[in-house]
Amino acid sequence: MMLSNGQIIATNDNNPLTPEEQWQRHEAFFDSTSAANTGTGNVGQPILSNEIINRNGPLDDDSYNYPYTHNGHFASIQKSDTYKASELLRRLLIESASPDTVQGALWVRNYGNRFPLRGGNWSGGSGAGLGALGLYDHRSHSSSFIGFRPAFFA
Repeated sequence: MMLSNGQIIATNDNNPLTPEEQWQRHEAFFDSTSAANTGTGNVGQPILSNEIINRNGPLDDDSYNYPYTHNGHFASIQKSDTYKASELLRRLLIESASPDTVQGALWVRNYGNRFPLRGGNWSGGSGAGLGALGLYDHRSHSSSFIGFRPAFFA
């Protein structure tokens, strides 16, 4: 999956062979509780919505020059009144039907193209966990804190 200017884009079946240009644009966006678009810190919480009212940086800007939003537990994310729950997004651990699910915080930049980091790292403390989702890094981001779990597809 990826986030493009706040919109969630993913395959419908999590098939790793699906070319990126065939991924579906879902009617799900990460809006913000704040209209702030200056500075680089946390300006509030992300909101699952069917539109973006508060974008925290310029469209198509993959930089880190603008604010982000954060929620200490992804399952407690606010949802707009018009947002329609998605079983696919539940399976991807982007939304939850219950606040009593796996642990992990959520970090979002709703501008530019963002690619997910899952699980957190040791220094993430209570923000780490199976449900931790970082949607604040651009495609070419690298760090010594990033690892992965390989998957084998036969």
